[in-house]
Amino acid sequence: MAAKRLCSVQGCGKTLYCKGYCRAHYSRFQKHGDPTAGRIPTGATVAWLEAHVSYDGDDCIPWPFARAANGYAKIRVNKKDTWAHRVMCMMAHGEPPSEDHHAAHSCGKGHEACCNPKHLRWATAKENFRDMLKHGTYPRGENSGNAKLTEVDIRMIRGSQKGAPELAVELGVTKVCIYQIRARKSWKHVA
Repeated sequence: MAAKRLCSVQGCGKTLYCKGYCRAHYSRFQKHGDPTAGRIPTGATVAWLEAHVSYDGDDCIPWPFARAANGYAKIRVNKKDTWAHRVMCMMAHGEPPSEDHHAAHSCGKGHEACCNPKHLRWATAKENFRDMLKHGTYPRGENSGNAKLTEVDIRMIRGSQKGAPELAVELGVTKVCIYQIRARKSWKHVA
């Protein structure tokens, strides 16, 4: 019986697929021209955090690896996806006081993947929410992904003499939405 042919990339050990590579390395070779390109070496992300945990500067330190769609830094530790700023907060400040505590950014740049340990602290959900409001990073009003109206629309609704049904049709929202805006139950932050 012939010996199984293996991928030529050192340490891979997977079965040969094409041109001396396994499927994964051949795919990387086609995409990048290098069978080892396009992949972060195992442990590189944690090593980067460890190298920066004693950073003493005041500037934000942006995460150089993968980020989520919301801009926050992602990391995989012990086969579990988590947030890099949370791991950095644990490294710099110890375990969170409870499972409910958030790793909050004093700089307001979590959405820009800041991982400066001096900018991180453990905070309750309420404290973190207050920080987001203070920094203007909480997605409310027209910054919300679900918003159909703008602040200009809100001011027009509150100042208009038209009835709620007429405004609702005109703006493509419900009558209840118009009533809640006028009663300041929604869009409270708009003067």
